[in-house]
Amino acid sequence: MVEPAMSDVGSYQEKTPIHQDQLLKVKQYKGYFVTLLKQPSQAFQLNKQDFVNGLMTMILSALTFALVLYVVVNNAYQSIVLGIRQFMLDENISNLFFNYGLDPFVWVNHINGIFLEDGLPIRSLPFFNVAFSFFFVMFIFSIVALFVMFFCLNRMKVQVSAKVLVAQYGGLIVPFLMMNVIALLLGMIGLVSGMVLLIFISSICSLFLIPGLFVYEYAKNERKRDRLYWSIGGMLAIMFVDYVLVSFFIEQFLRGLFVPNMF
Repeated sequence: MVEPAMSDVGSYQEKTPIHQDQLLKVKQYKGYFVTLLKQPSQAFQLNKQDFVNGLMTMILSALTFALVLYVVVNNAYQSIVLGIRQFMLDENISNLFFNYGLDPFVWVNHINGIFLEDGLPIRSLPFFNVAFSFFFVMFIFSIVALFVMFFCLNRMKVQVSAKVLVAQYGGLIVPFLMMNVIALLLGMIGLVSGMVLLIFISSICSLFLIPGLFVYEYAKNERKRDRLYWSIGGMLAIMFVDYVLVSFFIEQFLRGLFVPNMF
C-alpha cells in the first residue's frame, strides 16, 4: 500500500487561496479529515500551517462530546429527580427529617422550582446552558492535555511549537471525533448504552492515551530521560488535573442544586 505523501496531509491551507469561498474551506477540511481518519499517524507530519484545522478538530470534538453528554443527562434527569422527590415526600422519610429539625418540603420546593413548571416535569433540560457547560469543560480538558504535553516535551528538551502541537494533536484525535459523531447518532435512535460506551472510549483515548503516545513518540531520540516514564507521568498528570476540575464543577453544581436553605 502506497502511503500518502506529506503534501496530502499537511499544509492544506496553502492550497486554498485567501479569498476562497466558504464551500471550498469546508472541502479543504473534509480532505484533511478523511486523510487523517484513514491514517491518523500521518498527523505527525502536520506543521503550523495546519493549526486552524487542528483547533477546529478540538472544538468539534468538544462540541460533539457535549451533545452526547446532554442526551445522556437529559434522558436521566427526570427519572432521578422525580424519584428523589417522591422519596423525600415519603411519610417515614419526612418524619426522619423533622426529627432532626429539617423541613423536607423546603428541599422539594427547591426541586420543583428547578425541574418543574406548573407542577409538571420540564420536558427537557435547558439545552444551551447544559450543553455549553459540557462543551466548556471538555475544551478545558483538551487545553490541559496540550499544556501537559508541552511541559513534558519541554522538560525533555524536545523543541515543538505550540501551533505544531495543536495541529498534530488535533490530527491525532480525528478518529475519536468520528467516534463521537457515531455515538451521537446512536443516541438519536435510542441506543443509549452504545452511545455511552463509545463516548467513554473516545474521551479516555483523546484526553489520556493520545497525549501519552504523543510524548512517547516525540521523545524517541531522547537518551538521558526515559520517555516511557514521561509519557505515563503525563497521562497521570492529566488525570489528576481533570479530576480536580471535575470535582470542583460537580461540587458547584450540587451546591446550587441540592443544598437549598433548609434550616
